[in-house]
Amino acid sequence: MPATGPFFRRSLKLFARQAINMNVKFCLRASAAVVAIALVLLTIQQNFGHLLVYYLMDAAANPAVSSGVQVTGEGLAVALRVDEAGILLALQATWGELGAFALESLLVLLITVPVTYGALGHFHALLRRQAPDLKSLFRWYTDLRLTLPCMGLEVILAAVTWVLRVIGMIPGLAMFAATINAPAGTLAARLSGLSPLVLLAGMLLAYFVSCQLEPARYYLACDPSLGLRGALRTGWAALKGRRADFFWFSFSFIGWELFSAFTYGLGDIYLLPYRGLSTILYLGIVDPNQFQSQEVTPHV
Repeated sequence: MPATGPFFRRSLKLFARQAINMNVKFCLRASAAVVAIALVLLTIQQNFGHLLVYYLMDAAANPAVSSGVQVTGEGLAVALRVDEAGILLALQATWGELGAFALESLLVLLITVPVTYGALGHFHALLRRQAPDLKSLFRWYTDLRLTLPCMGLEVILAAVTWVLRVIGMIPGLAMFAATINAPAGTLAARLSGLSPLVLLAGMLLAYFVSCQLEPARYYLACDPSLGLRGALRTGWAALKGRRADFFWFSFSFIGWELFSAFTYGLGDIYLLPYRGLSTILYLGIVDPNQFQSQEVTPHV
């Protein structure tokens, strides 16, 4: 059975930090390329694109609006009303705006995914004591045999993650909507305080399930010959007997992920190689024991 446990996870992350320290130039070159492209696209989308924005409004000023989802011939409207707090959270978009947003999101995916896979291949080469060249970062753009599988896989992962998040949020939101306006002293009013915990539990469960598909990304980036189906099968089989352990391993990067989110992705300059190298070692794509006993700095 593959190694598991806190000590094993910490050891792999230590090895990854050592690899970064010994190969700063190559790691930062790869991650900086990904971050730069993502930031340019984010800037363009925020200034010229279509964003779905939630509006926080005064509930008393909009007495006719109730919580729920309304689908019309013109578009979609979503509202969450909390009378006790006096707020109304609303989103309204036409079908044209939703279509433009979906198209722009697909274009962003098309542009960012190949270079991300190139970066993961970069890190794989470093762990194998090879010197990756700059062209390898962008080879997933130029060969459709590489581009199509990675795009297909990322669409699957994004769709599954989104669906799981929505499903995971439903119990907590349903409990919140059903109990928030309940009379004080009733059982429903007492249960309203539990809705955030139910919401958090649902989101954690969704994250746990989505983690099980994540290894496919690393297997495909490190071995494109697997193809989309092969990467999914190999990634799923790799976690046999340690699904919960991989969840905790993935969750251990949450601090860096939050930092990256608050810095508009700048934190990915370090997070991308740190998590990428750690995960490649965790999955055994490169044997951690081999890494521990041999120098990984490429000779250039």
